[in-house]
Amino acid sequence: MKQQAIQYLAFDVHQAMSVATVRDASGAIRMRATVPTAAKAIVGLVKGIGPRVLVAFEEGTQAQW
Repeated sequence: MKQQAIQYLAFDVHQAMSVATVRDASGAIRMRATVPTAAKAIVGLVKGIGPRVLVAFEEGTQAQW
């Protein structure tokens, strides 16, 4: 069975909405999305990408969130 490739997910977090970009191992953009800055929306996006995903959040004014 072929193992699924790792996807890299980066978030630019803002108060109301967050912008997410998914890239593959070569750095090519595979998806862009804007989601509400809410746990349910963010978790849903991460789960929808697949089983092998590495996540990075921008740290800024939303770090306390």
